[in-house]
Amino acid sequence: MGELDSVERGIISFFDRLEHIMIVLATRIGPWAAPVAPAYLVARSVAWHFNIPYSVAWTIGITLEMLGLAAMYVTIEMSDYNSDPARVKSDPFAPVGRGKTMIAIYFITGLLLTVILEVIPKSVIYAPAALFVLAFVTYQVISLISSHARRVQEVARAREERKRTHKDNPDIDRTHVRRWSDKHAFLSDTDRPPDLTVMDIVAEAGISDRTARRWLSAVKQNGRNG
Repeated sequence: MGELDSVERGIISFFDRLEHIMIVLATRIGPWAAPVAPAYLVARSVAWHFNIPYSVAWTIGITLEMLGLAAMYVTIEMSDYNSDPARVKSDPFAPVGRGKTMIAIYFITGLLLTVILEVIPKSVIYAPAALFVLAFVTYQVISLISSHARRVQEVARAREERKRTHKDNPDIDRTHVRRWSDKHAFLSDTDRPPDLTVMDIVAEAGISDRTARRWLSAVKQNGRNG
């Protein structure tokens, strides 16, 4: 009886593992298979209404879906970046609105090349303009991906600088109310001590030493101009 129970448990365990593998495969393959149908519909519609070869039509359909995927991906990445609790006030915001605009244009272009061409046949006269819009969106998405990658790298470097500053200057109290909230407040402070050092600015503004050096350089430059 004990051996039978062991066999049953082994069979159940096998099917549990098999089920897990199938679910993982579904979650990995499903998202990539989803754009196939829209790409086909776009390709069929474009080939029929524009009277172009299917190879070109499929290129348009696949490009449109890949563009939509890229636009959604970078927009989600930027949204996650903006909502990251580790972000500080000085970290730049990512242009999520611009990404959402590209997603909207992707949807509108897809609808134009499929549904609208069927419902309003005369729209075929203007539909080729959608291909130029598609190219424009492509350039915008590439720009978003590139600029966001640079933004993330710059923020990572700034965080490392702040960590080094904290480590190298453990005696600086960074919890008190800051004297200067930004560069404008710093430069406008008429009671600013004339013998300020970089570390004084770091302590009173809560910024990196590199930024503090730039502020101090601006003070000296203003003094020369004055």
